[in-house]
Order: sequence, then C-alpha cells, then structure tokens
Amino acid sequence: MKMRLLLPLIIALLTFSSCRGPGGESASSSVGVPEAVLKRLNRGVNIANWYLYRGYVSQPRWYPSDQDLNNLKGLGLDHIRVLVDPLWLSGTTEIPSAILPDRLQELKTDIQRINQAGMAFVLALQLGDKEKARWKNEARMQTAMVNFWRQLATELSTFPTTDLLFEPINEPQIDDPLHSRELLRSMAAAIRLSAPQHTLVLAGHKYSGPKELVQLQPLGDRNIIYSFHFYVPHNFTHQGAEWGYELWKTFHSFPYPSSPEAVAEVLPNLSEDVKPHAIHYGEERWNREKLRALIDPVAVWAKSHNVPVWCSEFGVFKYHVREEHRGAWLKDVRQILGNAGIPWAHWDFSGQF
Repeated sequence: MKMRLLLPLIIALLTFSSCRGPGGESASSSVGVPEAVLKRLNRGVNIANWYLYRGYVSQPRWYPSDQDLNNLKGLGLDHIRVLVDPLWLSGTTEIPSAILPDRLQELKTDIQRINQAGMAFVLALQLGDKEKARWKNEARMQTAMVNFWRQLATELSTFPTTDLLFEPINEPQIDDPLHSRELLRSMAAAIRLSAPQHTLVLAGHKYSGPKELVQLQPLGDRNIIYSFHFYVPHNFTHQGAEWGYELWKTFHSFPYPSSPEAVAEVLPNLSEDVKPHAIHYGEERWNREKLRALIDPVAVWAKSHNVPVWCSEFGVFKYHVREEHRGAWLKDVRQILGNAGIPWAHWDFSGQF
C-alpha cells in the first residue's frame, strides 16, 4: 500500500479528529437528528435510473417533470431518495475524480426542484459491482471516494439541512461488518469536514438488510439515520428479475401469502426446475407475522441504541406477479413499518418495481 495513496485519507481523518468523541468516533453532532429533519423523512419514494446508467443507451431513462414531483407531493410523500453515480458526475470510467461543473449544476438544479415541490432529497452514491469490489479492497479507490465526498459535500453544503441528506454509499456489498463500518466511517468523516450539520444515512454491510443493520455498531455522531432495505422473501419480491439468483428470471406467479395450498394452484404453470422452489416457498408460509418477526428486531435495535431508523427501500418486481399478491405484500410491509414507528421510502416510482 503506497503512502502517497493514503495521504489524502490520512489528512482527512486527522483534520476530523478534533471533532471526535470517545473512542475516536465522530461527535460533531451530539444532539441527535433534528426533529425538523425527521419530519421530512416519513413517507417517500426512490426515483431509479435518474442519475444512474447515464452512459448506457439500453437502460430506460426517466427524468421527472415538475408536475411529476408535484403529484408525488400530492400523494403525501415528503422525501425522494436518488442514487447518484459518482463516475458520471466526474466523467470517468474507473475512479471518481474532480466533479464536472455542468453535471454538478444539473444535480443542484434537480435537488432544488424537489425541494421546491416540498420534499427533501436523500442523495445516495452508487458504485457498480466492479467498482464496489475495488472500493472494498483497494486503498486508491477508498481514498478517491473520501476525496469525492469532500468535494461533493463542499459543493452542496449550502442547501438547508432539512432539504438534503447524504448517504455515503448504497448497499456496501462487503461481507465483513467491521470492514464495512470502517469504510463508511471514513466517508462520513469526509462529509463532516464540509457539512457538519447535515444529517447522514448509514446502513449495514452486504445488501443492507435488517439482519445486517442490527450487526452495525452506531457511530459516535448522533446526527445519523440508520437505514435498511427489505425485500424478503426474495423468491417472491424478485421473481422474474434478470439479476441476482439465476433462477429468479424463470419464477412467476408465486403467491403471497404463501402456503402449500396457495402454491398448489400455480404449480401446473411452472417449469419443472422451478416447481421445487415454489413448493419450498409454500411450505415456508410467508405471511404478515413472519415478515413482522424480521422487522421487529430493527425497532428493538434502534431503541437500544437510541437512534432513528428508516426503511429506505422495499418493493416487488412487478411484471411476473399477480397484482393482488403484490399489493398484499406491500400493504403488510407498510403497515408493519408504520406500527413499529419506522418511516419508509418505496422502491420505486418509475421503474421495474
């Protein structure tokens, strides 16, 4: 590991050390997440593929109009979560670097548009799988992400703290919770240099599910909201998806709630290689109580650490499932979250979910 690659990170962390509390953790915001911010994070939605895949013609693009945003506000939503590709912002293909002024201005304009519609903007950086693997393992990429966040937070620090929240990275995809936490902490420290009062959003390792969140030791910085994603059971929510588990793309018509009796009705329409998975799914008997048993530990974790939590993604891939089953799962999850006092953002408004 070359020292010249570590210098920017070392400088950032040393500069930030004056703002740390016990244990070397960030303590720049010791009073917790402001109530005014929490009120802006009640019900929201993700807008997918707006600031992702800009260089891929095959990917569907969706740019919300002002009327779209007003309609979302009219539905009672108070925040929008947007995944942003740092490589696109810097015009590079491998490592984030200096942010291009025209692309930065486009992002600023869209943050303003969402704010003007009366909603907060949650900005989550999203690297591709290949880039995340490099970020996990390479000091050069880790330093680049720290430096990128220092730039971005500096440029966006003039937005009111109630209008803009920073999420260092979406779904870390790191197996080791301690390693994931350390990398998240380094980027949080970089953000705090330029945006000491803006609320941050951090999630657990791997794909940021509820089991991962409850393994995360909160940082010393109190102005952080902790988030998780909920797509359980994946064999229902991701049936038909062409990524992840290879057989998902051949799954269809799995019912919710699940039971052997409910699955028996669709078995004749499934291929032979899918039938065993459908039978097992029915035997698992997925229902409201089983989902609640997975979400309740998050509420317990939040209470034990005295930190706010937020379900920043939940949804069902919509093309291979009966609408009434999709609606039943969404209703159950939304009500479970509501009963637990956990705010949420649905995935997503315009895309495949």
